[in-house]
Amino acid sequence: MDKLTRIFISYRRDDTDAVAENVYHHLKDAFGDVVFKDNLRIGPAEKWAEVIESNLQAAEVVLALVGNNWFVKNEHHRIRLELDDDWVRRELEFAINHGKRLIPVMINGEKVPLPLSFHHMPVLHDHFPSNQAIHVNARRLKEDLHKLIYEDLPALGIQPLRPPSDQAKEIDVLADYPLPIKPEKGKLPLPYVGLRHFDAAESFLFFGRDQEILQLLKKVESLAPDKRIILYHGRSGVGKSSLLTAGIYLRLKGKNWEVPKPRRRKREKGIAADLHELMQSADDCLPCLLALDQVEEIFSNPQEAPEKEIAELQSALQQFLQECPNARLLLSFRSDYFTLVRKILDDANIPYSEMELFPLTREAVLKAIVGVTDNPALRECYQLAFEPATLPQDICDDVLKDKNSSHVTTLLQYQLEKLFLKAAPDWKNQDQKPPVVITEAHYTPDFRKDNLEQLLDAEFEQLRSDWETHLDSGLLLDVLAGYITDQATAGSRPDQAVLADYEHVPDFPRFFDYLKNRRSLLAGIPSDNSEMVMARLSHDSLAPLLLARFNNSTAPGQRAWQVLEPKLKDLKNGLKPTLLGSDDLKIVEEGRHGMRALSLLEGLLSESAKAQQALETERRQNNTTIFNSFAHEGGERLILTLDHEKALENLQVAIEVDIDFPTKQATLRPLLEELLFFFAEGARRPELARRAAQLLLNLHPEASVATLLQRCCAEIWTEPGQFADLLPRLDSCHTLKNRYYPEMVAIGGGQFAMGSAKDEPGHRADETSHQVTVSDFRLATTPLTFYQYALYCEANAKSIISRSPAWGRFGDHPLVNISWYDALEYCNWLSKRLGLKEYYNITPEKDSDKNNHVPNDYLKWKVETDAQANGFRLPTEAEWEYAARGGNQSEGYRYAGSNVLDEVAWYWENSGDKPLSGIWNFQTILDNNGRTHPVRSKNKPNELGLFDMSGNVFEWCWDWYDKDYYDTCLADVESTNPTGPVSSAAGRVLRGG
Repeated sequence: MDKLTRIFISYRRDDTDAVAENVYHHLKDAFGDVVFKDNLRIGPAEKWAEVIESNLQAAEVVLALVGNNWFVKNEHHRIRLELDDDWVRRELEFAINHGKRLIPVMINGEKVPLPLSFHHMPVLHDHFPSNQAIHVNARRLKEDLHKLIYEDLPALGIQPLRPPSDQAKEIDVLADYPLPIKPEKGKLPLPYVGLRHFDAAESFLFFGRDQEILQLLKKVESLAPDKRIILYHGRSGVGKSSLLTAGIYLRLKGKNWEVPKPRRRKREKGIAADLHELMQSADDCLPCLLALDQVEEIFSNPQEAPEKEIAELQSALQQFLQECPNARLLLSFRSDYFTLVRKILDDANIPYSEMELFPLTREAVLKAIVGVTDNPALRECYQLAFEPATLPQDICDDVLKDKNSSHVTTLLQYQLEKLFLKAAPDWKNQDQKPPVVITEAHYTPDFRKDNLEQLLDAEFEQLRSDWETHLDSGLLLDVLAGYITDQATAGSRPDQAVLADYEHVPDFPRFFDYLKNRRSLLAGIPSDNSEMVMARLSHDSLAPLLLARFNNSTAPGQRAWQVLEPKLKDLKNGLKPTLLGSDDLKIVEEGRHGMRALSLLEGLLSESAKAQQALETERRQNNTTIFNSFAHEGGERLILTLDHEKALENLQVAIEVDIDFPTKQATLRPLLEELLFFFAEGARRPELARRAAQLLLNLHPEASVATLLQRCCAEIWTEPGQFADLLPRLDSCHTLKNRYYPEMVAIGGGQFAMGSAKDEPGHRADETSHQVTVSDFRLATTPLTFYQYALYCEANAKSIISRSPAWGRFGDHPLVNISWYDALEYCNWLSKRLGLKEYYNITPEKDSDKNNHVPNDYLKWKVETDAQANGFRLPTEAEWEYAARGGNQSEGYRYAGSNVLDEVAWYWENSGDKPLSGIWNFQTILDNNGRTHPVRSKNKPNELGLFDMSGNVFEWCWDWYDKDYYDTCLADVESTNPTGPVSSAAGRVLRGG
């Protein structure tokens, strides 16, 4: 004993060895070499028992460190403290018997032993000073030892070497476990690793975990047979892997330990197989540390027979204890599964020790920040500094704001790497590394992140600036989700497999390289196969956050995944998934570039597409049938048969039918324009015109038309004048004007022989030929049509139905079943509608016309003409015949426009279902469905451009009929603009027919 011992540390090696070593270093720093701990003060040539007793004899104070294994049992299940040869008991009883001051030090919340705990140990039962115990937390050792060092021990006469205000030299608790690697100036990694795990080459940058490293090293080095299996656990993201890789493995190798690469459970083989492979790699002669990672997957991702896998593991663990005496086994897993994993060993009576890795304390966080600047060797290599000196404190405060303390490590490393690269963006590419100063100007409020969600937001925003399309499509989340295990932890994938999954996505290889090169979300990792390049999600902590984002995303890629995932599960479970519907197929197609290709579902997608194509074809055929029914039969046909209101109702249905838009537009636009025109011109029901306008808006009309249509609906047009600007802009306006209003042709006056010569075939007695002169006039190119008269009926609330012939009413047919008075009223309405002066003055009083002696005329209204009026009128018989003969351009045809009747006229022989000949017979004509035909349908006008002057229908003239009138005209030698007899008992003249 070269130094006088004043403070003796008593501890049980397999209980508090690491803590005892830390306590020793703190006390030694405060009091110098007066502190004794056996393995640090006993030389190799000294007798252990004698040294212990001599130092106990010299000591004034004995610190009894009590942890949760202080009352540990031996292999015979006896409490070791009860054994007479237990050195902890001997040390304490020696201290009591020799009047030493005994101070119990309770470690990590361990309760003070009561006297009953020592019922087989009378000295300890009677004299163990339970009421003088102090409590120490291994993670707050410096703070918790302060009172002992500066109050309790000085009160006993043991004074520290310096006052508490002096800055003590930092204690290197790992001095006995030096790292075998040093930083090399030419090969420096970044001083902060970012989100990924530390690797062995970065061990000298791993700060803040010295106490935990020491604790685990002590557990590993323990020779106690019941300590060879260690349950090593911590919350996800707390840094378990980095602690092993950068803190434990190299230090053990430096002490000639074998450390095979840790194995991760493979579900298909079972974890026992992994353990057997590890055992085969162990060297029987050298101490060895074996490690099985993610043991919790036995429960989180079980085999089909989990009980069998557990039993196999128990058997393998027992075999390990028997066959690998120099090996230690580390079972690593998440703390959530501690109870379940422990039960596996307890049920098989397999001994173990346990260590939980907790989140970083504030002191450790600060150490992780400034370790590079405080360590002399690293300070020389990196030349890194913080300004002001308090900046690390601010960074520390910010990362500790995250309510999830297990995220602190992840957030800290991310912040530090980004901060360093912000201060030195070209550092990695520079051969000569310049000094780097991180300042408050770099650590701006917008840079700071309080939690991992903010970190992800920042990363996604940065990625958006370069790859917006791949973020909006959901591709980024889909790629990252592929690196998340079923247990929501970070997983790895071969690059080749990833590239194959996204071969269909344009520019994916470049995007993938970009992701890996950033290292924030993905990081390259070594592979067992030298030819295989692998990448891994950069940190476990990100996995659940990214998974939540993936599951909650509404981006196209994730919507497609939500559709396909159940189908994929069905396939994997041996079930045949149902085919996808059209909506789901559309979602999948829209999300195709935002998700991976699923080869297992290609057949299903193809079959679904074919089925949907068939359904779509059938649907389109059905819709086309429905559309045609409402558009053609229910719209176009009803307009032709003059039921415009019903047609509008049907077109409202047709416009909602799902068919291709160009067809819908081309079919419905002219029909709706016609209805708009009809009701606007009719001017009686403007609400129907507005309804047609609203429907037209759905067919994407030209902009100027759309504006007027919108005004029509918004301003609720009611007056005809309000439609004056709109109607001419309709594509079909010209056609509609000619359809619903008579097209007039100017006819130059002249002289002609009216009637027929006696020798002319078909001559009748009332057709005496005589010379007539007519002045210029205008005549409609066709007989009045049902279309034209329907507009009149709409305007005047009259019914067109009563005019219907037996063969049906059609808008383009000549009007029938109209009286002479009806014709005059139409003329007056048309004059007024077009702003002309009405030609007829009609007295609608029965028997008011004294010149009317027609027996079957029950009205006999008086009708007078206004010679000054410019409105519409009926032609005189002379005007009609003059026009029919071709006027002053006559070619002398027998019929109006031809010598061949069939070329220009519909008549009884050719107007039915089949041609007739022979003698005219009314019943025969009816049986043959003889009927009128559309005007102009012979498509051959006469010399003046007039149609249907021969055949089709009879046409009213102004004149009274008198069988002797032509003879009277002949006697007058010359007749100019004759208007017929003054009165008659035979009615008005009908021509044509």
